[in-house]
Amino acid sequence: MKQLSCVNFFVGLVILCSACAPISTEKSATPGQATSTFPTNDTFLPVSASQELETQEMNLDFPEVSLTNVAGEIAMLADDEAQKQFGELAIRFSQENSRIVIDYVAPPAYSAVDSPGEYFVRAAQSADVIEFIPGQQNLSDIFLDLQVYADRDEQFAADDFWPGALEGCRDSEGRLLGVPHRIISITGVFYDRKAFDEIGLSYPSPGWTWDQFRETVRLLNKQYSFADNGSSHQSILSPIVDQSLVAGQGSIQPEQLASQISWYFDLANQMTIYPLKDIQLSPEYQESWNELFNEYHPAMWVDALGSSLPGTGKLYSPDDPMAGVAIMEAGFAPFPISDELANTSPIQVSCLAISKQANDPVAAWKWIDFLSKQRSGTETSATLWQLPVRSSIAESSGFWNLLPSQVTQSVQFGLEHGWYGSRYPEAYENLQFKLSQVPRNGYDVLLTLQTSIP
Repeated sequence: MKQLSCVNFFVGLVILCSACAPISTEKSATPGQATSTFPTNDTFLPVSASQELETQEMNLDFPEVSLTNVAGEIAMLADDEAQKQFGELAIRFSQENSRIVIDYVAPPAYSAVDSPGEYFVRAAQSADVIEFIPGQQNLSDIFLDLQVYADRDEQFAADDFWPGALEGCRDSEGRLLGVPHRIISITGVFYDRKAFDEIGLSYPSPGWTWDQFRETVRLLNKQYSFADNGSSHQSILSPIVDQSLVAGQGSIQPEQLASQISWYFDLANQMTIYPLKDIQLSPEYQESWNELFNEYHPAMWVDALGSSLPGTGKLYSPDDPMAGVAIMEAGFAPFPISDELANTSPIQVSCLAISKQANDPVAAWKWIDFLSKQRSGTETSATLWQLPVRSSIAESSGFWNLLPSQVTQSVQFGLEHGWYGSRYPEAYENLQFKLSQVPRNGYDVLLTLQTSIP
């Protein structure tokens, strides 16, 4: 599954680079720093461990460093497309913070043989502010823990983020490695209204339960009533699997998890559910996904809010972000919830981090706090589907008016009950890989969970 994680990382990297700030070459990455192993602190930090701690404590002494009169220079990781997104924001920030200078550095070169850790090590050698997608390993060695900044900044407004968004930027030890910047996607359950109308079945709605979900799949009573998403982070099982890891602090009780999800694989064995797949074993996954819809027409399926309608071949239009998207023809509901598991709708967030090598971390904090309070995306591109990370920005920016009215309530409920990924990314990926192998093991869930990954 490590290969899949790296693929996801580089896809995410392309998304992030297109929305950073404009580039300047005043600071450049140090050449020849790519390594095959993750470096220790003393191989890339400019000061010793004790000096670093002393420097951080000095910089965090807010009574001596006024947040209303901060001065410093920030180097932000950015590519040459960023000016379209952040040029005006940088000007506004400079008007409010005239003593803070923002410079820009190009992202370091990367290739498929790089690990995410190696890429971010190189990035942190030249940039103070770096955007990342949670779920990567070893970032705690590269980025500052920002909790002390959040605690001491009275203007931060932590409660204004959608529930769980701030937690999504933490590592497995609870360190706050970044501040939420953009919600890249929210995933839910699409449904074919016609299939429901034909049998007089009520549509899925915000707040529906897991029992109601299972009963709906049963009542639809057709082959592949429900098609699960092939991505491990978008499967209907994702929040249930992660809950088991949280309870075990990174490990699971196989018997307990098997009892919780056996219904899913029982229905998959009956061909009522099209189950989670291992995408690595199906390189033609998108083609098979479309073929599934052309042949069986599932009544419900899992996908991201801005996804296209499966099986239609419709593509996005650069001039119309609504062209070809599923929500124009199908219903959309958040993931089911329960009293024990209330945060379930998968959300992918990007976070703004500060390098441990930053010269002016307080100035960098001011910049990322400012960016977290702005609306990302435009009305005339696919970035419409990047949702504001703060509820107040969603209201003040008119974001809700951009969405079709029939999905607004479901999207808002999903944002209020979001699942931002696992704090145990490696254990989670390994576990989801195992679950994708259940059909190969005769649908024996417990046996599969107890089997070691080769």
